[in-house]
Amino acid sequence: MPRPSAVMVAAMHVDLPTAHDISLLLETRSDHCVSIYLPTEPTPEDAEKERIGWKNQSSAALRELEQRGVEKAELELFEELLQEPDDDDWVWDHQANTLAVFTDGQIVRSFHLAN
Repeated sequence: MPRPSAVMVAAMHVDLPTAHDISLLLETRSDHCVSIYLPTEPTPEDAEKERIGWKNQSSAALRELEQRGVEKAELELFEELLQEPDDDDWVWDHQANTLAVFTDGQIVRSFHLAN
């Protein structure tokens, strides 16, 4: 009897926002907030490409904040927070279909979404 062929399925790391996470996001009050949604692939082979995409989107967000007149000190806080995902190899090694990142300049929240 022939053996069935093996099928490899890539595991996707998903961490969905909980009801509490969503409440925290909805309760956020700030003069400036940034939301970034980055398309990703669940395979680590695309991590470097996705990191470049992340850098491009976070740079665009910082430019927009600057154009809106955000003061330099506050802009530096956003820049530091938006650098966190790029510095974290775990983020890029455990992807789903979308990386969603939210920050108000004080705290950053991220989620790996399956869509």
